Amino acid sequence: MDDQDIRIAFQKAKRCIARISFCREAQDEDHKYMVIPGIIVSVQNGVATIICNPEFFKECPLFNVSVPTAESYEEVSSTTVDYWGNFATFQVELRNADFVQSARFETRALRSGEFVDALAFTRKNSITPPDYCDGYIVYGPNTADGIDVVFQDCALHEYGYFGAPLFNRKGDIVGITYADRGTLIAHNVWQIRNDVLKHLNE
Repeated sequence: MDDQDIRIAFQKAKRCIARISFCREAQDEDHKYMVIPGIIVSVQNGVATIICNPEFFKECPLFNVSVPTAESYEEVSSTTVDYWGNFATFQVELRNADFVQSARFETRALRSGEFVDALAFTRKNSITPPDYCDGYIVYGPNTADGIDVVFQDCALHEYGYFGAPLFNRKGDIVGITYADRGTLIAHNVWQIRNDVLKHLNE
């Protein structure tokens, strides 16, 4: 798959990823701001439901959410955060729901060596374009915990494993990162469904 195909997959992936930013006043200037992705799992009647890594919400109860637009990102208001399993979840009201889409999940078994790519945001107090980092599935000692992924030439910052969604080259989600043990470890789609999606659909 060439770079053109990767860019097409990236544009599909971007439409279902929100930008969540925190200001951690107790940290020094270099670590004060944190930005993580949120996965938009449904869009109904102008309201989007988002799931994401829960790590920073208790430290920073105030946060900003921006949703993708054709040109950039647009800040929106959010509801109270709830917690299900390994994820935080909340809803936002969309001013313009034409561009935003709910994520598609790939449910088939993944093969070793299969290409998957991560989407993450740089850690800045401004609307920043997301990074799209290419990688591939490996099967090693951490596989029982989810998916092992190796990234090459990737610009993910040191907290990139806090909820970066993994996409295949069709733009479908195959996992969400949660740990770095030499390779990045991700919850697979079935864990995501069992942890949070089934509760949101009840």
